[in-house]
Amino acid sequence: MEAVGCAPRAGMHYVLLNLVGVGIFYAVLGTLNMADLAVRMSQAPLENAALLRAAGLILFAVFALKATLRHPDRPVEQPVFWA
Repeated sequence: MEAVGCAPRAGMHYVLLNLVGVGIFYAVLGTLNMADLAVRMSQAPLENAALLRAAGLILFAVFALKATLRHPDRPVEQPVFWA
């Protein structure tokens, strides 16, 4: 399988994992507003703690994956340091 054919599949995995994480947050807390999420997470019952933790880890993994994805034909840029 060539590298170009992998891009749509990887993009679909990214979208699906993102929807799962966001969907769990919305199902448990009833909002996606960041300010409301902070308040509602602190007030969430303990039986939802594991589910919320799993949703947070899924979203962390999704954003970490997005940060590491790059096109295989594009060279990796070296960091530039200024004195």
